[in-house]
Amino acid sequence: MLFFCSKRRIFSGKKISELVQFIYESWDDEKVPASTGMLLELYKTNIMAVRDKYPIVVISSSGTATFVAAYFCYELFLKNQIGSVTEGITCLRYQKYGSVQNPSQFIYVHLLVVELIEFKTNQLLPEIKANLKAVLSNNVSRAAPQ
Repeated sequence: MLFFCSKRRIFSGKKISELVQFIYESWDDEKVPASTGMLLELYKTNIMAVRDKYPIVVISSSGTATFVAAYFCYELFLKNQIGSVTEGITCLRYQKYGSVQNPSQFIYVHLLVVELIEFKTNQLLPEIKANLKAVLSNNVSRAAPQ
C-alpha cells in the first residue's frame, strides 16, 4: 500500500485557502490492510504535522473510510465526546452514510483506535490488541498481506 501527500490551494474570489490531500493508492473496498503499520505511520508523520495548520478534507471509498472512522473516533475520544468506538462510527455515518460496512472494518477501526491511544499515551495495551487481532484474523474480508 502506498499513499501520496500533496498540498492544494483553493481559490474563492480573493480568498486563498490551502489544504493537504492524502491519497491512498491501493486499498480494496470492503477489505482491511494486513497490518496497521502504514496507517499509523501516515498519522504520525503526516496528519499530526498538518492537522492544526490545514483543514482535512476527506474523499474516501468504503475501504479508506475505515481509517477515517478510526481517526474520527480517536479525535472524539480525546475530546471526551464519545464513550465508545461504536458511538463514534454512528456519528460518522450521519456524515458519510455506509462508513464501516462489514465486521472486518468494524474490528479494524477498534484496533486502529487502540493503537492511536497507545501512541498518544505511551501505554501499551497488548491484551486488547491481541484479542482484536485474533477476531480480525478469523474474518474473511481481509486483504492480502502488503
